[in-house]
Amino acid sequence: MRQPLAPDNHRIVVVAGILIEKNDNILLTERVGDTQFVDHWEFPGGKVAKDETLQQALCRELAEEIGIQVVDAQPFRTLDHDYADRSVRLHFYLVRSWRGIPAGRESQRLRWVSRTNIDADSLLPADRPIVEALLAVC
Repeated sequence: MRQPLAPDNHRIVVVAGILIEKNDNILLTERVGDTQFVDHWEFPGGKVAKDETLQQALCRELAEEIGIQVVDAQPFRTLDHDYADRSVRLHFYLVRSWRGIPAGRESQRLRWVSRTNIDADSLLPADRPIVEALLAVC
């Protein structure tokens, strides 16, 4: 049975960047650490700090996580997702321009995947709905 959504003030606010190469490949990063979703893949990003805008958080998170500087990012979708232990509001951005070469700065693996070949089942549950949306607009 699905639990009701958490009120907005109880949600963890997260940003995620969908990096898209000119050939339409999309970057995925492997989840690392001791979380329940270790070895799943995700769009890179992370939590928004209290004093940050969404755009600032996106730039900071992508610099910390994969070592790039965002040049152009456009809001794409906002989704709410409830896990067993927390609720998140994810703000996804399409990132088509950046400086630097993405690399796992937190010991995570990276892979470029054709947008038509993303295996949604390998993604974090909160990221899965984005796959269909990407097929519709990219």
